[in-house]
Amino acid sequence: QAPAWGETALRVEFDPSLPAVRGDRAQLTQVFLNLVKNALEALSGRGELRVSTRIETRYHIRRGRGRGQFLSVVVEDTGPGVPPEDAAQLFSPFFSTKAGGSGLGLALCHRIVAEHGGTIAHEPRPGGGARFRVTLPVSEGDVGNAR
Repeated sequence: QAPAWGETALRVEFDPSLPAVRGDRAQLTQVFLNLVKNALEALSGRGELRVSTRIETRYHIRRGRGRGQFLSVVVEDTGPGVPPEDAAQLFSPFFSTKAGGSGLGLALCHRIVAEHGGTIAHEPRPGGGARFRVTLPVSEGDVGNAR
């Protein structure tokens, strides 16, 4: 059943200098659609869904890998959020906080993002709600060459 938009506000904040990310377009689309769908279902037609992107530079001093550029995509909502006792299991196969949920959506997202060399994480959101951050590596030559 598709979630109703009702009184849901959508805010998008996209960095205009985003580069293209190498990867399987269909799989990455599936990741972001799943995160947005989960947020809409959590909002039950009332609240705010925000999707934002930006480029981050991360330093890997301990690993001796220098620095790297990453595309960061954040999907967050003002819904009820994730209970603290469930947060550690969110990406485990067959774990679901939804009645009738299969528990495969976030597990599949985790696998896809990892196969693309990235990470996906649930983060606490000040004021309540849920926030998921996906980071994907960007080749140095791609930064500033958005497609």
